[in-house]
Amino acid sequence: MSDSKILPENRFVYRLLYAKCSYGSMSHPINVAEVKGGHGVLFGPEAQPVLNANDWKPNINIIHFGDCTPRQQDKETGLAVEKQGFEKIFQSINEFFVAQKCKPMIETVWYETDDKYLIDGAPALLMKSMLFCKCGGIITIESTPLESAESEQQAEDIEKTCAEVNACVDQAQAQGKVDSKTAEFMKDGYTEALKFANGDVETANQLFSDLLNHSGDSQDGEAQEYASTEAQYDKFKLYLEHNDSPLANMDCDRMTVKNSFGEEKPLRTAVANIVEESGENEETENSVVPVVTTILG
Repeated sequence: MSDSKILPENRFVYRLLYAKCSYGSMSHPINVAEVKGGHGVLFGPEAQPVLNANDWKPNINIIHFGDCTPRQQDKETGLAVEKQGFEKIFQSINEFFVAQKCKPMIETVWYETDDKYLIDGAPALLMKSMLFCKCGGIITIESTPLESAESEQQAEDIEKTCAEVNACVDQAQAQGKVDSKTAEFMKDGYTEALKFANGDVETANQLFSDLLNHSGDSQDGEAQEYASTEAQYDKFKLYLEHNDSPLANMDCDRMTVKNSFGEEKPLRTAVANIVEESGENEETENSVVPVVTTILG
């Protein structure tokens, strides 16, 4: 199953990531149309709208990149070819005096988008996507900066929680409380839910419950309720599909778990009951634990 390792160039692009032009002197945040406020799909640590191939409009999505100075470019990478010695000095002087203010002239959609995932009817924008300005510049998305100390700590906390959950599941499997297929689903499913929730255990519990209730053929044609929200689960499912994870399409109907008395019940029922009880008890807000360890503990 997927371990959520997506190549950096294949990650979704969302509002306020920075774009740059090979002819420009500065980077600038990419935006969405304020009238619509995006396409209904949020992503990233601040839940910003994801962009699609149609988000290329000058002064709406693409604002400007400072001064525009045409340079010789490498045809493969789009990067400016740096001069050497005196040529470099004269190039810098020339750019200073002849540079014009950037006014993006774009007439075509983004290239190198993800045709597999459509957002509002158009392919999702990826970090490797490119735009071409009629002035000759190549517009690309800047890579996100290295993780801050806070995000590194968050990653460590997620890893620690996942390790504890996995150890609990392995012990339960050894005791005969769950079979191997159920154990694998519990470990992988909760790990993905926790990563998507950025380490928020309460949200991860809700998403894991929704995954059990809505994956595969579990709906049986009937409308199901959501422990999180339908919109939140749809985003989680898109996240799983983008990771090429089979979790969202697994049949969980026959997955069961035994309690300490050896009584067997459907896994989805056991999880749903715990999540519902946790939601009703406000006193547990500051002491929420992974639903998997609660069931198997």
